[in-house]
Amino acid sequence: MNFIVGKNAQGKTNLIEAVSFLSFARSFRANTVQELVRWGEKSCAVFAVVQRSDSEFEAGISIDNGSKLVFLNGDKLSSISEFVGRLLCVSFTPDDLQLVKGAPAERRRFLDRHISEAYPQFLKALVSYNRALKNKSRLIAGGRISSADIKPWNSILARNSLEILSRRRAFIAEIEGRLNSIHRKFAAEDGALRLVLKSNLDEAGIKPDLASLEALFGEFARREIDGGACFLGVHRDDVQIFNDCREARTFGSQGQVRSITLSLKMAVVEFLESVSGESPVVLLDDLDSELDQTRREMLFDMVLS
Repeated sequence: MNFIVGKNAQGKTNLIEAVSFLSFARSFRANTVQELVRWGEKSCAVFAVVQRSDSEFEAGISIDNGSKLVFLNGDKLSSISEFVGRLLCVSFTPDDLQLVKGAPAERRRFLDRHISEAYPQFLKALVSYNRALKNKSRLIAGGRISSADIKPWNSILARNSLEILSRRRAFIAEIEGRLNSIHRKFAAEDGALRLVLKSNLDEAGIKPDLASLEALFGEFARREIDGGACFLGVHRDDVQIFNDCREARTFGSQGQVRSITLSLKMAVVEFLESVSGESPVVLLDDLDSELDQTRREMLFDMVLS
């Protein structure tokens, strides 16, 4: 265990962020890569030597004029999916409390990051889906188009939706048992937790196959064009977190939210260990501001066990 100590604004969180960035090539607090670059500069880079149980390698990321490049042992890789999953990290920061109370996008990011770390090929489906969604949205915003104009993009969305939905469901099923086992240590009196993936593709009541999904996107095309937005798809998925049969987002107290968030993070640690055979780096930032002494002690007991 390593302790990073110092006064405010000395860069403690920056160091934590750099390690996390090397894991997933995304910051846990910045919205764009340019925000990671020092004010007045155009580029930056972070490199580290990573030791695993069976190997050692150098990982690096550089940002230049908003473009991101990833490196392994000095060689530039062709895609982020080749990079993700080599250095496994799970972080806990005060902002992570939004995982329970925040917008659906927070919970989607949680799912997609850790699924991608365990199964890097999932990231390819996610990137392909988001690229198609962006192009479809641009067409719809431009106006004066027909359903046929967005059909090619809908075909890509449908194909990748199958992979994304399947992986998200499997991940939730995998961590739910671990989640409850851990949560009982933090808050035994709060009852059981349940995770439910809510997707408008499921709500449509169709069969989970490509032909049915393509047909569904076709049915929604006119409605999306008229409404000027992409209403259908896994980009609108959410994870409902139920605590003793009540949705934690609405009814959870601050203490319950803290316990659920910690339990989710530690469940991911166990999940990544089971899939990779490696213990991920656990990054804990500013715990004193959010956790009472009892929860801190329980957390350190689990991390060190």
